Amino acid sequence: MLASDLAKMEGDWDEYTTRYEELLGNLEKSTIDYPESAELRYEFALALCTDGENLKHIERASKLADDLVAANPHVPEYQVLKATTLCRFAATQMQWRDLEGASQTCHDALAYQRKLRDRFPTVLLYRLTLVRT
Repeated sequence: MLASDLAKMEGDWDEYTTRYEELLGNLEKSTIDYPESAELRYEFALALCTDGENLKHIERASKLADDLVAANPHVPEYQVLKATTLCRFAATQMQWRDLEGASQTCHDALAYQRKLRDRFPTVLLYRLTLVRT
């Protein structure tokens, strides 16, 4: 099951939750079965980020992103993933009324996004993501 398939179930929250947890379980098992696969860890972190309100998922995705960026600093998608996890965490901090923490986390996300924009100035997505943040 792909994350895009989950989006099609917007009216059935219980079904969505069941499928989402199934997806996470399958991806987690795959990362255990194939620990050398950075791509599977990336997909798992991306799926964890889908639930922007689950702090444990965001923290786990952020840790996976840290590991991916450290091991593969040349792969921009991993840096985008890290910036995404930081943005999701900042949004959670805003909900908690931790404005100072949210501001710092957002600045950290912006640092990743600026590096991407500067490294790849012709990639529109990186410029737009920076502006949206």
